[in-house]
Amino acid sequence: FHAPAVVDDIDWVRPVYAPIAEATRAAAGKRPVKIAVQGPLFAAFTVTDRHYGDPKTLAMAIARAFNKEFKDLTARGVDWIQIHEPLTYYGEEGWYLDVINTAFDGVDAYKVWHICYGNQGGNPGVDAPRGADMFPFAFEANVNQIHIETMRRGTEDLPHLAKLPAHMDLGIGVIDVKSLVIERPEAIADRIVEATRHIPADRISVSTD
Repeated sequence: FHAPAVVDDIDWVRPVYAPIAEATRAAAGKRPVKIAVQGPLFAAFTVTDRHYGDPKTLAMAIARAFNKEFKDLTARGVDWIQIHEPLTYYGEEGWYLDVINTAFDGVDAYKVWHICYGNQGGNPGVDAPRGADMFPFAFEANVNQIHIETMRRGTEDLPHLAKLPAHMDLGIGVIDVKSLVIERPEAIADRIVEATRHIPADRISVSTD
């Protein structure tokens, strides 16, 4: 990463995604619009902090700026907002969830947390399944959906999601966007059926990894 440096208080000064949201909203007509962004916790861990001197204080400042951006997006007609936060940083630090919850506080959208295992180039951020560490820890997040990979990574995380709170849905990725090999329909169906063994079908959203 070419990391930006934090040298003063972080604040939201103008919309960032507004042109994307407006163009997408115009093109979508009556269909729902979804905007996906890298999450505030990931941002906090990838900047060089020369101001706050404390990772939680830095992360919460970034989350408050994200919150203003998200509210601006909903005012522009965005229906779904998805954040990408990698598993690498999660453990017993309860304040990690405070960052996500602050970013989404009062945001009138369908909120998705994609739990990321790597980047779009196929480089793994985490090698081993982490469902046992993540859940039920992640169930306290202020989101409507937790989204995980299942095609590239496999289904090892699914059993740990069996007690997903009733107010949450599960998003499962069944297309590996990091591979040029096209999935067979039977392989996709197998992933969906496996997910229904742990979460009711009416609470499952099918998408890409």
